[in-house]
Amino acid sequence: RGPAEVALNKADELVLFKYTSRLADLLKMRKSFLRIGIDVSARNCSEKALTAWAGVAGVSEPELKIAIDRGVRCRNILVERNMMLVISIVRKFSKSSAPHFSDLVQAGVIGLIRGIEGYDAARGFCFSTYVTYWIQAKVFETINRQSRTIYIPPYASKYVQQYRKIHDKLSANPRGPQPNIQHIAEIMDCPTQKLEHLVEVSGECLSLDAHVDADDSDRPRSIGSTLRGEDSHAFEHMVFCDALTSIMASALTPRQYEVICYRFGIGGKFEPVSLRAAGVALGISSERVRQIERSALQTLRNNAALAELRDTLV
Repeated sequence: RGPAEVALNKADELVLFKYTSRLADLLKMRKSFLRIGIDVSARNCSEKALTAWAGVAGVSEPELKIAIDRGVRCRNILVERNMMLVISIVRKFSKSSAPHFSDLVQAGVIGLIRGIEGYDAARGFCFSTYVTYWIQAKVFETINRQSRTIYIPPYASKYVQQYRKIHDKLSANPRGPQPNIQHIAEIMDCPTQKLEHLVEVSGECLSLDAHVDADDSDRPRSIGSTLRGEDSHAFEHMVFCDALTSIMASALTPRQYEVICYRFGIGGKFEPVSLRAAGVALGISSERVRQIERSALQTLRNNAALAELRDTLV
């Protein structure tokens, strides 16, 4: 049988927890070194930092390395033996629209390791009961972090969950008063403004690309296309004019471009004028203006870029 299939008796567990508890104490000492910028690890550690770590722990350097390696091996054994506990807890949450199953298992293992490091066998509590709390806490945190567009801290999620539970309870009583956020805030002993904000940000977020029409519609509209600001028409007109003048400048000759701008008031510099006024401004006859205009319009009718721009307005 594999190592994960071998059952541990009580005596074996006590030995493993003894070494993992020692490892947790050493890692707490390591954090004090990290706060002052010294990177300390069992395998990659400067001689000076390792000596300081061993001095704080009250052991020699070889004993420190042995204690860390032994603690890591014992911790890995406990993780392997309790993987089925992690999987059984994760399965309860994998049916929802939560992150992938493997992501939840990974979060559960992190919680399991945290529980192993904090478990004190001398207190006599059942290990599985103690570590279940840490596994569930990490799984809840992962679901809350990855399943929402707006991240809500765990303490805030508890407020929202409590609010919804009280709201559902009050709504289930048809003879009672209709639940409102002020009344629920008083029950929860929470400021009304704070609770309103938490409930608002915890709502479902919709994508601006989501369709508002039926799926079988020929041209389904998105939510974003239905939102218009006060200056949206002016902005769209400005963007269209910029694109139009750019296409005309590349497709027409300089003389054709000037004639079209004078005749149709394009470019923001001109007002629409007659053939005669355009001819006077350009120093040519009105008949020549008409000929250039007809040639330019024919060129623009056959321009693919202008046809694509025209389709965007439909």
